[in-house]
Amino acid sequence: MAHHEGQEPELTIKLLNRYFNEMTEAIHRHGGPIDKFIGDGLMAFFGAPNYQDGITEKAFSTAREMLHRLESLNLQLEKEGIE
Repeated sequence: MAHHEGQEPELTIKLLNRYFNEMTEAIHRHGGPIDKFIGDGLMAFFGAPNYQDGITEKAFSTAREMLHRLESLNLQLEKEGIE
């Protein structure tokens, strides 16, 4: 979701917010806290500060859901005429 030449900064912020909303929902749905937002990325972790059973499965399920949500978001943006 890089900023394209001539693209309004406000549109970039709106796109990032949509992206972060989708990714945050997926992470929280599987019990992972978000550590920080880094530019156009984010860091989440599982199993800390308290150990949880099945953390590996939760992390992989989260990653799969994030990929699915990203694909869906890209399709929505394409329908809206946004690169």
